[in-house]
Amino acid sequence: MSGEPAAYILLYNDVAGGYSNKLDKTFRLGEIFHQVESMNDVLVLVKCVDALPEADKDLWLLRKQSLRPVDKAFEEYLLPVQPFADRLELLDNSELCQALKNLAKGDVVFVLPNTSQGHSHSLTDKPAIVKYKGPIPEIESAGILFGLELLVKYFVLCLSFGEYSNYHL
Repeated sequence: MSGEPAAYILLYNDVAGGYSNKLDKTFRLGEIFHQVESMNDVLVLVKCVDALPEADKDLWLLRKQSLRPVDKAFEEYLLPVQPFADRLELLDNSELCQALKNLAKGDVVFVLPNTSQGHSHSLTDKPAIVKYKGPIPEIESAGILFGLELLVKYFVLCLSFGEYSNYHL
């Protein structure tokens, strides 16, 4: 296969066949893969982008029906999304995907509380300014991350100094 590898996202938990006599492995809904080779009409040889530790970046055989193609240009925005299952929800919202691509340093956004994980319902949308958009070199394969500064007059409990792990954003 020539050029950029095709990117895929796993539609449901699935067992991948080990390639080159490796044991089978279960991968999780929402994990991202790069196609190495199309084996036939049913199977594709892939490498898991999300795999940690490094040893898990081996080659695997997955059923094509369990994979959904991902726009290579948007793959970097999906990588930081946790849990992996939320990546599919994001992909289904084309407006939000485009808005993420268009965000730039200095744009005003609203931080929404994640009420699904038990956070207080008393929190409401908080305005913030995008201070950073891009990769962080110290986090391999992390994709595009956003650094936000909450506007102090609305939310005094948190300040951003534009750093992550001693790396100035």
